[in-house]
Amino acid sequence: MTQNSQKRKIEKEIAIEQECFHLILNGKKKLRYSVLFNDLQSQIKKKVKNKQQKKLQKRKIVTMNSSRPGGAFFLFLRDFRRQNKKKNKTKKIQQKEISKRASIEWGKLKKSKRNKYNKIIKEQIQEWLNSTKNLENESQRKRKSVPSESVDEEGNHTKKFRPPTRKNDQFPRLFEY
Repeated sequence: MTQNSQKRKIEKEIAIEQECFHLILNGKKKLRYSVLFNDLQSQIKKKVKNKQQKKLQKRKIVTMNSSRPGGAFFLFLRDFRRQNKKKNKTKKIQQKEISKRASIEWGKLKKSKRNKYNKIIKEQIQEWLNSTKNLENESQRKRKSVPSESVDEEGNHTKKFRPPTRKNDQFPRLFEY
């Protein structure tokens, strides 16, 4: 912990202690000091947590300004970073500031431009879906093409067994049993 954070922590504890004594002396609370101290401390922690959650919600609202927020915005952010690359090198701006600027610019964009990014995302998703379908189809074809059983000339079913090959073997042998 840094000195400033230690100071703040001590100041908070002192403030809580003063509040405890104030409540006990005025007769508003008839609890033991330790219980009252812990109670007040937990209330303060809850308030801090709520503030942090509200900040996070505000950030989410800033970034989610389109019908397909995630993908389209991040695609725009990538383009935005590429456009401002030279400026960023000279000023050495942090990534957070760049994303804030991008979210502001995203808010200013017209619907037609946003839709352009949305279309790109939809095409990428469709390509990905098609590629996964193709892979599934190929794997099913391979499964079908590999015969688990073969039929003899007499019509008897025989299983083909491929033993583990050694490095010295040039050709793996097929045994019928």
